[in-house]
Amino acid sequence: MKMTKQNKRLLVILIVVVVLLAAALTAVFLLTAPERNRDTVVAQIGGEDITLRQLEPYIEMSYDNLNSYLGQEFSLDTQIETGTSVADYVLYDALTVLRTYKLIEQKAAQYDVELSPAQQTELSAAISNYEGKYPDVFAYSARCDLLYNALFDYFYSRKGTELPSDGEVLAWCEENGVIRADYILLYYEDARGNRLTRGEMAAQRELGNQILFLYATGADFDDLEEQYSYDGLVTDTYMSAAECHQEFLNAYYALADGKISDLVEFEYGYFIIRRLAIDPDDILAAGHMTGQLFNEKVTLWLSQQDYRTTENYLRVDRKVMEHILDI
Repeated sequence: MKMTKQNKRLLVILIVVVVLLAAALTAVFLLTAPERNRDTVVAQIGGEDITLRQLEPYIEMSYDNLNSYLGQEFSLDTQIETGTSVADYVLYDALTVLRTYKLIEQKAAQYDVELSPAQQTELSAAISNYEGKYPDVFAYSARCDLLYNALFDYFYSRKGTELPSDGEVLAWCEENGVIRADYILLYYEDARGNRLTRGEMAAQRELGNQILFLYATGADFDDLEEQYSYDGLVTDTYMSAAECHQEFLNAYYALADGKISDLVEFEYGYFIIRRLAIDPDDILAAGHMTGQLFNEKVTLWLSQQDYRTTENYLRVDRKVMEHILDI
């Protein structure tokens, strides 16, 4: 029986359809049978292919960290927020961690930043003490964590290339509501937490006026604070304005550095406040400002990173995650 031209064309079309279908099924099978296809590429970072096999340890770490944080029973389908399941979060977080490590490694090379001898010793000790299932990944991650610290020092240590000036520190404090004060607190409760009577509250006010008189006649504020304040502590401290009572803030901002307020009544008693000058060295030593600046720098670097996910990344579904996590 001879094939007609029409039959031949139909046969060719059928073969093409079968080939295309086989290719599509193979692409899906790559990630529906992860135990056979761990080397499928799920992302590219800086031109480097990132396979599912490379990502697996970070998926496990992200899942374990989330488990510790939530401290409750959950499944991969549990919604962390609307539209984001545990599986979605873990996959995204794992890739973000690996992206960050690749970035830190690249930036350390760009700025000729290396681990100090002390950091090398710390790294060696950490590696020798590791007993988990991913020693190579642990060694890489631990090295990148230390390089992160070394990069921070490169920019923001005392000899850092971008250490903020005193003026920049004070501007940052104003912008972020950082204040410095100490105060005497006269509480409307006794040591056992019982609310004072009206007469006792009036006595607290009278005590406050006596304290102000003692200070005006030469008494040391720290001594008065230690003797009369509710907790008996000298409270020279840096505070967030967002956490302070409004009455406290109103009085604080009306003062010049080194000056004390009148008696300031609030819901729970009275304050006598002394405003203190912010020392830029204290702020830099605390690390909140420089930590924020470095986090912003790393976030900017990540936004500029040559990075993309592949179609296979979208195919890392619940079944694949279950297989990786063995759950």
